[in-house]
Amino acid sequence: MKIAGYVFIGLIFLTGCNEHDDSKYVPGKIISNINYVGSTALKGLKVSQSDTIYTQFGDYITSITPTVFKAKFTSIRFVDELNVVNQMELINNNLPYSDPLRYADFTNNTAVTLNVELNGNLANEGASFAQSVIFKYFYFRLEYFKQEINLPIQYSTIVTLDQFPFSTDTADWAQLAGSLTNNTLTAKYRPLLLPLFPGAHLQRLPDAFVFGGTNSTFVLNINSDPHDFPNNLPYDGDYVVRSNLYNILIYTPPSDQSETTYINTTMTFNYNKLIQVYAGNDNIPYTKDDIFVYAPNFWERLSVNVTFE
Repeated sequence: MKIAGYVFIGLIFLTGCNEHDDSKYVPGKIISNINYVGSTALKGLKVSQSDTIYTQFGDYITSITPTVFKAKFTSIRFVDELNVVNQMELINNNLPYSDPLRYADFTNNTAVTLNVELNGNLANEGASFAQSVIFKYFYFRLEYFKQEINLPIQYSTIVTLDQFPFSTDTADWAQLAGSLTNNTLTAKYRPLLLPLFPGAHLQRLPDAFVFGGTNSTFVLNINSDPHDFPNNLPYDGDYVVRSNLYNILIYTPPSDQSETTYINTTMTFNYNKLIQVYAGNDNIPYTKDDIFVYAPNFWERLSVNVTFE
């Protein structure tokens, strides 16, 4: 792995290439280019082995690859410590709610260019870091994942699914909105996680993901076990995903302080057979009570490659 920058995380929609007006240009600043890439390669994926399926939802039926996989983010950050001395923010949580920079589309391999928000030991009018920084953690806060799924033909006579409260409201904030049209299921991520957290309030499902600083992958309930949580992560929920699939990122300022540094980030999400289907309470496959959930540890399907130039 390249020490300059392979970041492996276990989960990051944009409908084009967007760029903010740069009215505060400072020579020597940091600019970020992000490419979102979808993958359905089988390499490295365990699909339906016994250690990668659930046992609480009835018999396993099948796994489905979405035809569309998108996301919207509240924030995306690299930080040096959990108490955050130095921070490099790719997506700022203070951006307008519907700012195009918040969206990523992994099925269309889209891209975005933006000015990075920095905090910490800064130089050059706050446009860069004064010295080398080791970013030990990568984390993001999620607004939603969204997917379209072509269901098996056995569902073609079913018009409703108990798990999904279908709605014509497609606004971003309508987290349970979805539809079933011509045997294609469109849904955001919350209904797909609710079966895994049956006691969770709608706003308390995991939507914060922290990578680095741990030896394993797990879901942390910060109300009952408040530790290892970045103190500046904008979050008001209970559950935080923790993952060890991260290699530190090192930023070194250029010797020429007038030189602009470009952070080139490629985020690849493998959504091959992402959705698992189970027979539900009646344990009869292809009925309206079947359960649709993300595959275990789905966030580990995201790999991020970062280089500086």
